[in-house]
Amino acid sequence: QVQEHEQIVKTLHRQIENKNQDRSDIVAKLKSECSTAKAMANALESQLRSRFTNEEYLTNSVMELETQLNSSKNEYENEKSKLIHDRNAFENENMMLERTTTDLT
Repeated sequence: QVQEHEQIVKTLHRQIENKNQDRSDIVAKLKSECSTAKAMANALESQLRSRFTNEEYLTNSVMELETQLNSSKNEYENEKSKLIHDRNAFENENMMLERTTTDLT
């Protein structure tokens, strides 16, 4: 009966050791998965920061280009108005010269 009892105790010991080993394996696996998840989260955070930086750069570039475009439009309109004024002045001068020429002939 003692032998039977010792056999039961050994069997229970083995079962407990197996369960402990299984639990240790599960804990190790979970730790590994946790480390992997942290590394992935860090990588994604880095990508996100990079995209935000890039987006900010592009936003600033667009604003600068809009400013340059508006400035160029204003310069164009001013130059166009000046040229139209000059053309009208030359046309008027040309008409006066034609009249003077007609009057002289």
